[in-house]
Order: sequence, then C-alpha cells, then structure tokens
Amino acid sequence: TAIDDDGNDLLDDDDATVTLTDVLPSVTIAKGVAIHTLAEPGGPFEFTLTITNTSVEDVQITALTDDNLLSAQCAALIGTWLTPGQVVSCTYTVTHTDAGVYPNTAVVEVKDDENNPASDSDSESVEVTNTPPTVTLDKTAEPSSLPEPGGEFTFTLTVTNTSSENVV
Repeated sequence: TAIDDDGNDLLDDDDATVTLTDVLPSVTIAKGVAIHTLAEPGGPFEFTLTITNTSVEDVQITALTDDNLLSAQCAALIGTWLTPGQVVSCTYTVTHTDAGVYPNTAVVEVKDDENNPASDSDSESVEVTNTPPTVTLDKTAEPSSLPEPGGEFTFTLTVTNTSSENVV
C-alpha cells in the first residue's frame, strides 16, 4: 500500500513461492590407534574414534559399531545429537597376545530430523610381531673334580625359558 503525491491510494500484491530443498546429512568417523605394533606377548592397543557432523543441520548418532567390543564411553555416544561441525570422540582398549595382524573397522550411523540416514566407516590394523623363542642352559658337575683314577661325576642341566611364551 502506498499514497502518491496527489493523495491517491495505491494497492498491489504479489505472491512468491520459495522451496526449501532437503539436504541429506553427512558424517565422518576417523579411527586411530596409539601404537600399531607390539612384539609378543602383545598387549593392549588403545583405539580412538572421532566422529564429526559434516552436515548443515543437527544429526543424531543412531549406531556405533566396531569389530572389537566398544567401551561404555563409546556406547554412550549412541543417541547423542551433534550440531553442524561438532566433533565427539571416545577411546577403548583391545588386547591381542598372539602373533598376527588384526584389522578392524568402526562404523557410525546418524539421522537428521527428517530421519534421513548417513554413515561412514574407517579401519585400522594392529600387529603383534612374532618373537623367536629363547632359552638358557646351565650345566653343573658334582663333584667338579676328582683325583686319579677319577670316578663318577653327576651332571645337572638346567634349561630356563627366557621367552615371552611357552616353548617345547
């Protein structure tokens, strides 16, 4: 509504339509490990999962899985809402004692407020390297000397396993 310089009322209207396009959510997960390799007998490997909301809107973590058993700290992230750009992380420990390579994958699943899903995965491998067995051998004689013509000596052999695992 307007009034011109002669005092006449002017009226006009118009419609405009706007459309909001639903943008699908996106998320990233990065799996890291503090130490990639341990010699036998192996031991604990500490993994870190870092989840980033790369969406333009909030997303909710609906699932977090791994080839390994996750810690309570990691499991507690399920149900968490993340704002755009927000990063959350958790750690867990897995013990491997036998020589070998242990690959594993973590997967995060999220949804936005329209229930559109997204997911991402990342993998890491750790290794327990084989350590060759070692033993020590001690030999003693009793008695350690005899006058001529000699006689009977008793020898004792003591084998000690100095390896990190059983030997046969």
